[in-house]
Amino acid sequence: MISTIVIEIHMPKQDFDEIDQQIIAALRQNPRAMSTQIARALGKSEPTIRRRLAQILSSGVVRLSASLDPARAGFAVQAYIGLEVRRDQIETVTDTLAAYDFVESVSIVTGPSHVLIRALFHNTQDVYTFVMHDLASLEGIVNTRTSIVLKDILR
Repeated sequence: MISTIVIEIHMPKQDFDEIDQQIIAALRQNPRAMSTQIARALGKSEPTIRRRLAQILSSGVVRLSASLDPARAGFAVQAYIGLEVRRDQIETVTDTLAAYDFVESVSIVTGPSHVLIRALFHNTQDVYTFVMHDLASLEGIVNTRTSIVLKDILR
């Protein structure tokens, strides 16, 4: 059910030397590439690439993670839900939302909403239940704005 491997970079590119940048670029093209394949493509030795890749990953600057294919996993509905939250309750609300298994992300944002979540649901009834019952019962939430994803273009 896992459709892709995601590479997250948590540092500006200029903090990597040229070889590190080439390794990251190779992983972006093929996240499942082995160090031998990357070494061959870059014209470097496999032990060098393996050592550098281990350093990049252990530093936490680059992280490999699995990405769920919602439709294949049985989640027919994806929703972004913006929440207006009393400022003194933002941390409590975000901690509570992060504990839900079907909530993919929780972000504190600017704009008309204070918190934005991305969640996966089996059907619209599940969305209704979450918004009208779960969110409505959380202290501090003043208003919600739900947007259903019609089609993902880039994930």
